[in-house]
Amino acid sequence: LYGTIWIIFVAYLTKYMPIAYTACNAALATVHADLEDAARVLGANRLVAFKDVTVPLFGVGLISAWLLVFLPSLRELSASILLFTTQSRVVSVVIYTLYEEGLWEAVSALGILLLGITLALVALAQRLLGQRFLQL
Repeated sequence: LYGTIWIIFVAYLTKYMPIAYTACNAALATVHADLEDAARVLGANRLVAFKDVTVPLFGVGLISAWLLVFLPSLRELSASILLFTTQSRVVSVVIYTLYEEGLWEAVSALGILLLGITLALVALAQRLLGQRFLQL
């Protein structure tokens, strides 16, 4: 497992799983079982009730959990610097290496690229969720 990208994946998973779990658990707590039961009483089967009732209510929590995990993992350096090899380099390690070598232009370009990715993902989440995004 060491020397592959999977060890970094496991490190990120153990580091960020509590954050994702907390966000998903909070979102799931807002979904009342009575809503799904009401859909079932009105004739929807389990899959349709889940798709039409639970997913729209739980989707906000999933998107927020994904943002809370994905965006910090882009800049994660503490676990990455300890576990990376030449085959499993991540963006934060590349930026750190370029910084140590004094290649400021490349560091700036990658920093702007990461900022652009972050802004694009936040804008996409805001577009998908609308007013609910502001309530997160």
